[in-house]
Amino acid sequence: MTAPVITAEGIWTAFDGVVVHKDLHLEVHRGEALAIIGSSGSGKTTLLKEMLGLINPCGGTLRVLDADMSALTAARRKEWATRCGVVFQGGALFSALSVFDNVALPVREARWWPEEFLPDLVLVTLRTTGIDVKDARKLPAELSGGMVKRVALARALVLKPELVFMDEPTAGLDPEQRLAVVRLISNLKRVFKLTVVMVTHDVDALIALADRVAVLAEQHIIVAAPLAEVVRLEHPFVQHFFEGQTDRCARPPLRVETRPLLEIPSGTMRSS
Repeated sequence: MTAPVITAEGIWTAFDGVVVHKDLHLEVHRGEALAIIGSSGSGKTTLLKEMLGLINPCGGTLRVLDADMSALTAARRKEWATRCGVVFQGGALFSALSVFDNVALPVREARWWPEEFLPDLVLVTLRTTGIDVKDARKLPAELSGGMVKRVALARALVLKPELVFMDEPTAGLDPEQRLAVVRLISNLKRVFKLTVVMVTHDVDALIALADRVAVLAEQHIIVAAPLAEVVRLEHPFVQHFFEGQTDRCARPPLRVETRPLLEIPSGTMRSS
């Protein structure tokens, strides 16, 4: 059995004396989509930020892609970051940059792709996520909510990462846009063999995408299991979260329609 992509052991997190995580344990396996659910303020996004190295827990050990997150040097962190993609809640596109430049930004920062070939890489990546070339020069303010999510996905994928983090990837979208984004994520995960960690409140996204669901409650992970097992847990948060939808969640995973994707060119200039 291969080592987990992410291992959190005995994580403690506190801010101004308020404990957010207490003795939290979690593993994420290569190739799976793990969804983290929990009530508002339970520490889901904080855990995601710790996995990204944006904040440090007060105690415990957190390893992501074989790296101890508390011991990364600046040089090692820069290389490590190229192996991860992030889709922030709301997309978090830079408002003053065009769609093209938003997606090109991580490539330029990593300096592993020749500038003269950058348009090919960026435009193919945008097309992979369903964004037309004619939209590449638009600013984020000119995009629909669904297009913003697609551009954010393109930016997360442009470095061909092994691991992608998503914070509420379907939030703020209408039902049709949500379904389109869920289909896209499912397709991208399959084609690029991604490991996905996502925080979501969207039950439809859980049904369609999650191989396992981790429930964050009472300051730790109380269960991490397939959705059909999680919904049977006799816990107040779980019962409230899935109220009226238990039968749907107990069925076999929802299959979403997929379509062939363009292959993103392999990088030839990635530095070690």
